Amino acid sequence: MTHAAVSTLLKRLQDKGLVARKKGPVGKAFLFRATTNPRKTYRRIVDDLIERIFNGSGAALITALLEARPPSASELEELQKLLDEYRQNEADGGDSA
Repeated sequence: MTHAAVSTLLKRLQDKGLVARKKGPVGKAFLFRATTNPRKTYRRIVDDLIERIFNGSGAALITALLEARPPSASELEELQKLLDEYRQNEADGGDSA
């Protein structure tokens, strides 16, 4: 990407409140940092992906993911633990979001 393209992208992200900038210690440089929690951003992106690509089906997303990148045995164990925790949380009436 050119300097101008990066500058435009960062300006748009700043206008949306996704990044903040401050003057750097030297010259005309600016330092940028994310203003949002990465987990919230990931959730928003995944939610959009599920709606747009998988017609609102989280199961279809998971199926596509498992077909594209089959998990290792240790990853399957980790996924099973996550599912068990999710089920327990649901049974306890907790909010999983």
